[in-house]
Amino acid sequence: MIGNTHSLERAIRWDIEENANFAVNSVGTFAHKNLYDVNSFADFYSWFRLGFAAIYMPQSSSVSEGSSLSTAALSAREKQVYRDVKRKLGPVKLSQQTAKATACDNFDLLQAIDNTTTSDSCSELGKDFTIQPTDFDVGFLDFIEDSNKTRWFSFLDDPSDKITQLERSNWLSAQTDHWKISMVLYNPDFDILTLTDIHFLLARSGRIWKQITLMSLKMRPYANLWLLCWEILFFLSILSILAEEVHQIITGLMSERERRCVRFFLKYIRVWTLIDWASIIIAFTLLGLWVHTVQERHALQVSLQTLLITCNSGNQAQCQGYQDDVVRMATAAGSLAEQTTLVSSGTLRFGAPDTLGFRGPSQW
Repeated sequence: MIGNTHSLERAIRWDIEENANFAVNSVGTFAHKNLYDVNSFADFYSWFRLGFAAIYMPQSSSVSEGSSLSTAALSAREKQVYRDVKRKLGPVKLSQQTAKATACDNFDLLQAIDNTTTSDSCSELGKDFTIQPTDFDVGFLDFIEDSNKTRWFSFLDDPSDKITQLERSNWLSAQTDHWKISMVLYNPDFDILTLTDIHFLLARSGRIWKQITLMSLKMRPYANLWLLCWEILFFLSILSILAEEVHQIITGLMSERERRCVRFFLKYIRVWTLIDWASIIIAFTLLGLWVHTVQERHALQVSLQTLLITCNSGNQAQCQGYQDDVVRMATAAGSLAEQTTLVSSGTLRFGAPDTLGFRGPSQW
């Protein structure tokens, strides 16, 4: 499971970093910049229009260089496919968080520079990283979405006009603190759902930090029922420990030499006895939580099916609402699953492409 998740997430990250390019030359044959060259609002709109939209929301087919073939408009089914094997679920979400206004440390000087400012014209600090933040750093940041600024982009439609409208309306401003692009992908070969966020953080120093976070979830951990064998063997061993401990207690209490319960328990309680009971309690607690997260994943799958039916019907308002519900449910299920992973069912991966240990928070 870990290997499949690594492969899937690296492919998504690689495509965004390497193929979503902008700053195209005059003949349109080469683009010089990628995601990490977005250093202004204008750069972001250029990258979104020429880079991201080109790889995630293409409207026509691609042909090889020098080919005599002509491009053709893509069908709705073809537009749903991403990187040949993945499926896009629902629209792309563009959201932002605004910076909290705070009193300026030196308002007198600021007012001398610009007399239109007020005492709370400064913004609260908090995201001024001194080095490139990792996805671990970005994953644990609070994100308070400004719902009035949220925009949706269907992968079925050309987003160029909407992006132009965003730029014209100054969707990004000095008050913007953090904005991100979110999408949901499903890989049927691995049966893995992946939530992807492309983050842009405007530090008060003026620098825009960029980072990608991914969270993946196996939808049916027991599609192969043989995987249950490991869980069964594990809990049989726990049950044998429980049976042995219960037998010792009953035998000791029934012994004529051990009629006094206090004396028996003083003899019974030892370091390894406590370790056995701790193992039993933790194992059955994990079992209960694991059953709960499997049920959550079933509910998530039902919600995904509802999302697809709603989006295909053309009801965009309900489609967007279901998209938010799916993201919330997937994040909650993934976070709980990571904490309750059993012997054979690795479920969640949320971290850098070259590290294995990071598991993410319950926010996406």
